[in-house]
Amino acid sequence: MESKKRAVSLDRGRSIHEKRDGVPVRWVPVRLLEPDTIIRVRFALKQSNIEKLNDYLMDIAHSESKNYGQLWTQKQIIETFAALLAETITTVKDWLIAPWS
Repeated sequence: MESKKRAVSLDRGRSIHEKRDGVPVRWVPVRLLEPDTIIRVRFALKQSNIEKLNDYLMDIAHSESKNYGQLWTQKQIIETFAALLAETITTVKDWLIAPWS
């Protein structure tokens, strides 16, 4: 079974939510990958304004709100809750490239 630990970051701007140490017990090495093998990896970046989600929902859901029933467009949702794209993506890319440069 893989080990899952919760870690605390010393950098207040970043935190580790989940960390895996070691290889799961049932995984067995079969062969080495070819040097040109592409491994697809997905990173989840922190969304912006997520702490305001309840307020935004109540603003359109409460019958006494001036914004009652005014549903958001997909564009509004993306612009409001997307990760801080430029800075965040650049930071992740730099981190990924650093060992190779």
